[in-house]
Amino acid sequence: MQASINYADEQSRFSDKMNEARWCAAFPAPDAVETLASRGVDINQLTILVDCLARVGRSWDFRESREESDSESSIAARARELVELLRNADHDNGWRHAWDAEYEKIENSVELDQLSDDLETLARNAEQRLEQFQFAKTIGLHPQSGKVRYFYWMSLIAFWKFALGREVKASDNGRNRPSGPLVAFIETMSFGMTGGAVTPGAIRKFIERHRDEIDKFARAFLPSLVVRLHYLANGR
Repeated sequence: MQASINYADEQSRFSDKMNEARWCAAFPAPDAVETLASRGVDINQLTILVDCLARVGRSWDFRESREESDSESSIAARARELVELLRNADHDNGWRHAWDAEYEKIENSVELDQLSDDLETLARNAEQRLEQFQFAKTIGLHPQSGKVRYFYWMSLIAFWKFALGREVKASDNGRNRPSGPLVAFIETMSFGMTGGAVTPGAIRKFIERHRDEIDKFARAFLPSLVVRLHYLANGR
């Protein structure tokens, strides 16, 4: 028999994680975890959302972003430099070996072609990370810039689509009032948000206005494995 979920404890853990993200900690409803679970949301996936929100918050810190950017730039450059060196390096039928102190037996080996492929992948990944930093910079995000809602709601929608595999749309309840699971999700997660009113109409307008930006946002701020698995599941 499956043990019942203690939603008070789950909410406390979720709130602690949101506090680590800092900038949006007060936004979700006090009973957000239980509410989301009752609507079929896998609350175990919320850690992905919190990680996304934390990454967004870190991108507001210019110094931290600059350090990360410099590191990724160095990784890309050095990985490609090493690939070039390996093309002309001496080898033993495509392998390089590390021997024991007496040169009597091989302790470890590396296949140069595979190593070169791995380094190419590493360089490409670092270059893509640099593109993500540039993307964040062009948007000019900062909590005081009035773009908090944009980055928060985009994080929610990207999580909804890529981590939960749900459809991005706002339904109509027949009385010209937007509704549906995504609208309800954003409302619950925006309970404490200040500024403009959080209404179903505002949420629908936001979805319609920014629908084409969701994938790019997800590639910048969601874990790359989450994005890749989503594309694989959808035949991309």
